[in-house]
Amino acid sequence: MSTTLWFHSLWGDHALAVVAVALAQGGVLLTVVAFAGAAWRRRSQWGLLVPFAVGAAVGLALDLVAGWSYHELRPFVVLGVTPLVAHDPADNSFPSDHSAATAYVAAFLAFVNEPWAVLAIFAALAVGVARIFCLLHWQQDVLAGWAIGALPGVAAALYWKKRNGG
Repeated sequence: MSTTLWFHSLWGDHALAVVAVALAQGGVLLTVVAFAGAAWRRRSQWGLLVPFAVGAAVGLALDLVAGWSYHELRPFVVLGVTPLVAHDPADNSFPSDHSAATAYVAAFLAFVNEPWAVLAIFAALAVGVARIFCLLHWQQDVLAGWAIGALPGVAAALYWKKRNGG
């Protein structure tokens, strides 16, 4: 049985489906909370925001290029089922934008503020798995999203650390 079909078989567990839907739709907010917490702890270091913003722009560009380069139908379309989360069936599945965004914040925070990075890493993993569970993405979409987000996140954080003697 494929991983996608295995996740679909778990839809019968109502509590699991509710949690997955909540994470698939709103899990990104956990990374916003993590970033806000880390920014508050480093509020005297406003120079942190510039590399964060530049890295985020690079991550967004990479995400857009990947999406334009490869089109893939969403799993719920291929399987012919109604998804747990309403979504446009014509929308490209590759890569997972949610996974890219959460991985960007998690990777950046891993080098800037480790305690808040734990929440962001949890969020990135949970959002990716939830989006697979809800049949919004294939596994490769989430893995690609994580890579697309994490690479510029690490680069931006390392740049900031180097500039600040860290």
